[in-house]
Amino acid sequence: DRILIMNPDAMRIKLEIARCHYALGAFETARLYFHEVMQTNPPKAVQKNIQIILASMAAAEKQHFISGMLSLAINFDDNVKTAPARDTIDVLFNNIPTSFTPAPPVKDEIINTTAIISHIYKKSESNYSWKTTALNYNSLYSKYKDLNLTIIGINSGPVFQTNNYTFGINGILNNIDLGYDQYMRQTGVTSL
Repeated sequence: DRILIMNPDAMRIKLEIARCHYALGAFETARLYFHEVMQTNPPKAVQKNIQIILASMAAAEKQHFISGMLSLAINFDDNVKTAPARDTIDVLFNNIPTSFTPAPPVKDEIINTTAIISHIYKKSESNYSWKTTALNYNSLYSKYKDLNLTIIGINSGPVFQTNNYTFGINGILNNIDLGYDQYMRQTGVTSL
């Protein structure tokens, strides 16, 4: 800074000051100095390096982050109704009689799908963000459609994060369908 007071046109000094501000995370100040250097038409290699740094600052200031996961599985279950095959249940070294009649197990193939998508909105240099996550899970039976399970859920809320800890409060809404009927609906608030 003292050199710039004596020589305001010292572009090499402005370039080094810009790099220092960039390393400290003061992107606005760094960007101003980089643009001043670019206006003097520096060598091509310097221009290229400045463009790389400006692009990395733009990426670091990105406000929207989206991620997701998709999975598909096929299961073969030899007892989909989970019916006991005997009239007793073995517990440790003892047999406990049950009050129901045993039923023969039935087999089926199940296709499981899971889709999760998350979105985070965060302003640069802020400890606060807003996170939203949506989930869709399906368990689809080949023969026993009354066992089909569908879960749809969403949670959303503010998050406060520092280097040492994260705290957030989310509103949640979940819907579970069993077969063709609504089985359960859940709403509430949770923290993380």
